[in-house]
Amino acid sequence: MILITGLLGKHLGHEVKARRIDIKQWAAQARAAGLSDYALRTFIKMFEYYEKYDFRGNSQVLGWLLSRRPTSFAQFLMNAKSNDLV
Repeated sequence: MILITGLLGKHLGHEVKARRIDIKQWAAQARAAGLSDYALRTFIKMFEYYEKYDFRGNSQVLGWLLSRRPTSFAQFLMNAKSNDLV
């Protein structure tokens, strides 16, 4: 997480900190933003699974699934910045 916040902070020009949000707080914000009940339930199940089992993967498997080399987070940020998205 430190690597991601560091890269994001560098590209935005200010410090970025990651923090955990309570699932009920997230759900209330997501519902207010218009997320459907089905989507909320699905996301909550996914978050609970990741909390219990972690989120594992690697770039080799992703590259195989995409049939190309995956874009790194740093490259994604550079692309977003060049397109005025960040």
